[in-house]
Amino acid sequence: MPFTGRALGALVMGFLLAAGCGGSTEEGGPGGTGGAPSVGPVSQQDFARVFASSACSSMASCCQANKFAYDYQVCKSSLEGQLQASLFRIQGLAVGYDAAAAGQCTGGVIEVLSACKGDAFASDSCDRIF
Repeated sequence: MPFTGRALGALVMGFLLAAGCGGSTEEGGPGGTGGAPSVGPVSQQDFARVFASSACSSMASCCQANKFAYDYQVCKSSLEGQLQASLFRIQGLAVGYDAAAAGQCTGGVIEVLSACKGDAFASDSCDRIF
């Protein structure tokens, strides 16, 4: 099965709900931003780190608004590990990686999670990463 934006979405959203919004109430991280963020191309080597940091930072206000505990460090380290494991599993497959799409997907996820709305992976850019 190809690693698509929807697969990424299912992995991340399930994880974010379980670990990102949960645990302690420690904030940490840079917090959400308003408007559509500009994220440049993200290399495959940096994707897990950049995506996890961005997603976990962006969801803080949403977790707090919905009265979920939030711990940036737990969210980031756990999500980054899950993404690295997923990337490792597809390493040997004959699939390409689109750094520009990864950046666009990350920017879209930041925007949606910061606004606490909708499907963070509705953008076709997440489907174009691999």
